[in-house]
Amino acid sequence: KPLPVITEEEIPFKIPQTWEWVRPAEVGKINPRNSLNDDAQVGFTPMVMISGDYGVIPKHEERQWKDVKKNLTHVATGDVVLAKITPCFENSKAGIIGSMPNNVGAATTEVHVFRQDDNLINPKYIYLWFKNPTYIEIGKLHMTGTAGQKRVSTDFFASFALPLPPYDEQVRIAEKVNEIFFFFYYLASKYKQEQSHRKKLVDFSLIQFTR
Repeated sequence: KPLPVITEEEIPFKIPQTWEWVRPAEVGKINPRNSLNDDAQVGFTPMVMISGDYGVIPKHEERQWKDVKKNLTHVATGDVVLAKITPCFENSKAGIIGSMPNNVGAATTEVHVFRQDDNLINPKYIYLWFKNPTYIEIGKLHMTGTAGQKRVSTDFFASFALPLPPYDEQVRIAEKVNEIFFFFYYLASKYKQEQSHRKKLVDFSLIQFTR
């Protein structure tokens, strides 16, 4: 169905003139379906295999297509998935589907899927958008359902305004964020090492003092 024009009230912040506000359904497919032979080997990704940490590729188990094609969410290599149920959505569970057998598979029903137009969207950029605090905080306000079973609707996922830079700039943004997170993880690792060394030194000192 035709998507409504994005209004000023929907825009959460200003963007550069070279960017454009679009709805995800305008530049990709939302929760698409796959078609495959029943005996084909495919991947299956349950929620436990989708991480809330940045940059972690969802894992998968191998299954036959006939066993996962019904009553589950269809995915393919390169799709971006986002958990839609509480508390997984609030915990930013999302990922870019890695290489699957025959490049297709299925996932838990509790995710939304964005299959991008590769001429318009870099999957790493849309992945960043789904994980950013602005998106999550506004998404929380639009969740529906009872306590403990609240979900982000397909309408919100498909239509909430997306700030879209030119493709090359999407790539640069994704690369810069990767650099920042790599440095962050490096600092976190160094901190853990220093804490471990400090604990060993304190333990050794206590042993010496109590002899």
